[in-house]
Amino acid sequence: IDGSGGRVGTGTGPTDERPGEAEVGQPDVLVADEPTSSLDADARQSFLTLLMQECASAGTTVVFVSHDSSLGPLFDRTVAFSSISRRPAA
Repeated sequence: IDGSGGRVGTGTGPTDERPGEAEVGQPDVLVADEPTSSLDADARQSFLTLLMQECASAGTTVVFVSHDSSLGPLFDRTVAFSSISRRPAA
């Protein structure tokens, strides 16, 4: 649903889009919080390939949050939250 209350795509009526799909344009930054946590290995790889291709073609920066450190090599930069935490380590 777009900001006017109409459906995404036409702005007024039904579309062929599946639930969960939306047109978001070309954002400068996309925040993905644990998007692969419930996917099996094949689905995870397919998702990540598509995500990287689409974001690269749109010039979108991806902020990808995950507990899975094995995904780190797929990204240009990784940051551990422990390295930027304001709280002293216990």
